[in-house]
Amino acid sequence: MNSATSHRVEQVLLDTASEYEWVAVRDGEFSFLGNLRSLFDGGLEIFVPASAMPISRMGLDGTWFLRGTVRGFPLAMVWNDFRVNGASTGKTVAQTYTAFLTELMHDSRPLLIGVKSMGVRFMEGRTVFPHAFNILPVLNRYRKHHLVITLAHGNALGLGTLIFGMGHYRMAVREESCLNLTGPEVCKMVFGKQVKFEQIASNDIQFKNTGLIHELNDSLDNAFARLPALLAFFSSASGPAASSRMTGHAEVLNRTDAFVAEFCNSFLEVFPHYDERIKAYIGVINGVPFGLLINPPENPNNMIRARSLSLVEDALNLFERLQLPVVSLVDTPGADPRMDGNNRQIIEKLISASQKIIEYPYRKMGIVIGRSYGGASVICFPKFFGVDAVYAVEGAHMGIMHESIITQLLSGSARLTAQWQEVSATQTADLKDFMAGGHLDGVIQRADIRHKIEQHLLARRTPVAIQLNRRITDAPGKLLPTT
Repeated sequence: MNSATSHRVEQVLLDTASEYEWVAVRDGEFSFLGNLRSLFDGGLEIFVPASAMPISRMGLDGTWFLRGTVRGFPLAMVWNDFRVNGASTGKTVAQTYTAFLTELMHDSRPLLIGVKSMGVRFMEGRTVFPHAFNILPVLNRYRKHHLVITLAHGNALGLGTLIFGMGHYRMAVREESCLNLTGPEVCKMVFGKQVKFEQIASNDIQFKNTGLIHELNDSLDNAFARLPALLAFFSSASGPAASSRMTGHAEVLNRTDAFVAEFCNSFLEVFPHYDERIKAYIGVINGVPFGLLINPPENPNNMIRARSLSLVEDALNLFERLQLPVVSLVDTPGADPRMDGNNRQIIEKLISASQKIIEYPYRKMGIVIGRSYGGASVICFPKFFGVDAVYAVEGAHMGIMHESIITQLLSGSARLTAQWQEVSATQTADLKDFMAGGHLDGVIQRADIRHKIEQHLLARRTPVAIQLNRRITDAPGKLLPTT
């Protein structure tokens, strides 16, 4: 799109936005909002066409446009109301959608899009298509400057799936929910009864086999319970005014959480259960947030697969949107070379993850906490990728392959074995050859990890106050951020 066309589009959207207004949601009004009312604090507003007064559920045409605060954190929301026209997108809904995004273009609050839709409203004829799909370029422009969270809370079909996929952080509920380009009836008509729609499109299957869903929740209530903590840590990157307070953790820590707790004052895992070989967190040290990637410490099965690298890319995309520095803590024997099943794209993923690390625009560092072998060592953020620092914890192992493997490979040649033994003698456990070449900044103790993160990533960044408090109305063991 050239600049003249872009200007015309912006002018049209601004003119359209002037035809809409914000209406305060007062106690006792708009009961059809249901559990969304309890999710938001007071001060909830709804964005409607000026001609749509008085407001009714049918008049909102299956999609609601809201803004307010959740536990004190500003949040904008698009919410599909499936009970009205299957929350399909017609011309009027599409125009309101783009006007809403334009209205919020200069508002820094995150946007949550709750998707449960049949897709485009084909009953309006084929001319609905350009109106409905115009949401995508407007949303794409919006997401370049705002955090977008998407939540599939039911069947998301066609355009709904595409909108869902544009979230920086994509959540879904497990119960009775599917993501697909079309619905079960069309699949049955085209492919026959032998194709079981739920077996190819359920959110469980999508979470397991694709990278479309970042976090899967058992129910919508569980997703809503998770939202305040996500907003707390996502907003912490914006500074003290947007922060919450967070201390401690309610649940017994697993091994990886316990390791992270050694150097973080507080932390939150993102992309939970997405991959078992790499985990992603937002950590906070002395009020300053940062992104964290880590192989589960001392886990023998940390061989990197394509899904692990998808997590690296998606986590870096999220951290970049939040403008966070990043540290990667590595303990892996290398990349899994078996190009089977979901690992067929391991080479492409290793290339694209490397590019993402190289191009990451904020401070980054790597720490080897166990093993770092082969091509998978790129997730350690090596010095030649332009990182700020790389360290190894005492006792760490680094190399092309484990020495026992190389010895076995060369066992058939006395000459090559002799050459390797000569080289191997220079590769001492203290990693001095790496340090002498400028590839490693030093060998540290495990207790030094916090200091090194502070030194290289967090210096001169604005602290935020984060603490987790329990409200008397919360279930036992539930910790929620409060302002």
